[in-house]
Amino acid sequence: MTLMMLNDVHNSLRKQFEQADPLQRISGTETDQKRLMLGKVLRFISEQFAEIQIGNTKWQGKLEAPLKAGAHYWFSYEKKPDEATGRLQVVEAFDKNPKTVQDAAFKLLNGLSLKRTKEAVFLVGALLKEQQPIRENDLRAAIKWLENLPKSDAQKGADAVMFALKRELPVHPGVLDSILAVKNPVPLNEQIAKTFDMITNATQQSAGMEKLKQALLPVLQAETEVHAEKLIQKLAEHVRSLEKGELQGVQPLKPQVHSEVGNPLQKADAGGTQGQEAKAVQQQPQKAEIAAAKDLLAKLAAQAETNGTHIVKEAAGVIRALESSGSLGQAPAVPGGFTPKETELLQHIMKETAPALTNKADVFSVLLKIKDLLGVRDELSLLRAMENGAVLKDQGLQSLKLVLNEMRHASDLPAPVKQEADQIFHRLNGQLFLQNDQPAQSQLFLSYPLFSKNGVQDLTVFLKGQKKDDGKIDPSQCRLMFYLQLEALEETVIDCLIQQNVMTVTIETGFDLEPLLEPLVPALKENLKELGYSLSGVTAKKRENMKLAPFLDARFEQITESAVDVKI
Repeated sequence: MTLMMLNDVHNSLRKQFEQADPLQRISGTETDQKRLMLGKVLRFISEQFAEIQIGNTKWQGKLEAPLKAGAHYWFSYEKKPDEATGRLQVVEAFDKNPKTVQDAAFKLLNGLSLKRTKEAVFLVGALLKEQQPIRENDLRAAIKWLENLPKSDAQKGADAVMFALKRELPVHPGVLDSILAVKNPVPLNEQIAKTFDMITNATQQSAGMEKLKQALLPVLQAETEVHAEKLIQKLAEHVRSLEKGELQGVQPLKPQVHSEVGNPLQKADAGGTQGQEAKAVQQQPQKAEIAAAKDLLAKLAAQAETNGTHIVKEAAGVIRALESSGSLGQAPAVPGGFTPKETELLQHIMKETAPALTNKADVFSVLLKIKDLLGVRDELSLLRAMENGAVLKDQGLQSLKLVLNEMRHASDLPAPVKQEADQIFHRLNGQLFLQNDQPAQSQLFLSYPLFSKNGVQDLTVFLKGQKKDDGKIDPSQCRLMFYLQLEALEETVIDCLIQQNVMTVTIETGFDLEPLLEPLVPALKENLKELGYSLSGVTAKKRENMKLAPFLDARFEQITESAVDVKI
């Protein structure tokens, strides 16, 4: 996924939300530009001018209403495009200086004729503590959104509002829901698997449930799909070798039974008659298994044609069937249409082509497939169409994210399934709002739900780096953080700091990994050297009595507020 594509999606989403229905956005009026601020009149410079302090900033302005020196006021600030200076207007005056944040919150709510609900007081109090200005109508919208959240989510909701304000995102329910959902500590793959199981186990099915199920299934099976692609590629390579007669250098599909040490054929001179005979004997099984590969390909292709699918889909089905019987401790069943010998050959190829986390190409293949299935490309097309007033045809709306969006409004989904679909949609959407693209540097946030046989459940990547002249992130000066949900190590953070092509790696888990890391460092050094980096060191930290989700949240907030420091 390119950074440019994410920028396009991010900007399009922001534009769409800013132009949202005024009943949802509560905007579109002149007062939408008025920012609310708590200020104190410090002194009068003359009869017409006063000095006012708001936060850490001191302002001087011309008086248009009587004020008292030393008194506190809630002001609204407005600056119209054709004006050289802005205007401060009094929303509410304090009879006496506020002693607590709650006093100040009560006064503002009174001035705006808003009820003193717990959510309203809580949010205004949070804004005061952060000295964060807010537009009047954004405050109304945020309070209304908070009141619809569970009481237990009040703090998280206020944090989401604060995040949106600091990043200058629209205070819109869709934006706030997405920010809240993306920080959910439950693994994304767990949410997707749960939704799929709910649909599968439902007593009554519907067209909407089936459509959502078919959108979830490829994400669940992405790794198997990559495995099937590699299996087909392996078979095709051997078939091409057979057709071209290039058997010399072709690796066998399955291990050969070697002759005993005393076999004279192994000791024969390769240039003699016996050596030629040995060569011919060795090529016989190779020819046979390559011919078998051709038969396997033909059968898979025939099944695909019969079922109206793709040959990779058929191969994936065979892989799942063989893996399923193996995981149950049973002898592998012979898939329909295949002989026992063909099944044995398939098993050998499956082992050889299984995707591995230690293989860079395999990891990229799985991540790219999941990225496409989640639907960022389709989403960008949809947003551009919306901007131009057009609507995409139905065949363009098959990615998971767009199906989720459709199903959120479907009438034939049970409430629990619709709720899960809504959460997953907002979580995927929230990644775009967490992106931060500045002229000098960029910040990227991506989360992949993984259903890996290697024990990985989720992969979340934070990337922040300085930009080069061409606008791309400088790989010699950046920081990467990988947040992994692992089967054995559980929640794991891998923090990679790169300065002038020198990388420092810190691995943080709930376990003591130091003794295990030392033997792996030389190989890591060599691999990084091939990529143009040198390794300064690898440190393992054991996480003591600390939950990872708040820890990551705190670090993420730090980089959100920082415009210079390259930290994650």
